[in-house]
Amino acid sequence: SLHDGGLEAIAEHYPHATIMLVTRNAKSWHRSMSGWGSILAHWRIKCGFDGNLNHTKSDYWHKKWILSTGRKKENYWIDFYNAHTQKIRDFAMKNPSLTYVEVELEDENMANKMEYYTGVPSTCVMDCHPGPKWIREHPNVTGRCLSIGGI
Repeated sequence: SLHDGGLEAIAEHYPHATIMLVTRNAKSWHRSMSGWGSILAHWRIKCGFDGNLNHTKSDYWHKKWILSTGRKKENYWIDFYNAHTQKIRDFAMKNPSLTYVEVELEDENMANKMEYYTGVPSTCVMDCHPGPKWIREHPNVTGRCLSIGGI
């Protein structure tokens, strides 16, 4: 995984790779991920991301989860998301041979920025809704993705 040596392996084996991080508002991310069934529970139980950026197992996040109730569960995931994002940023700063590209998902010019920095045509950037809730709510839609690029 990214947090068990995966990032370091990228830097070691592909020192001139490009890492692209697509970010979004943490509350929007939580709302979106909450619609994906049990994925958040799976991450919390199985992944063991320590979040405090020091590889101290999952004690920090486990304690934070236990102390969270009601609305604080959302705050737990927002903190988790922000820590994950910061970990990738810190990794990129420590590995200057890598090319690091960060774009904001909700930025209306995101597709054009990705094309500028990666060379991938903006028309390849899609707005996709493959989650089970979206599929149930749109039974007559044949495709799950719409192009947002080429604006």
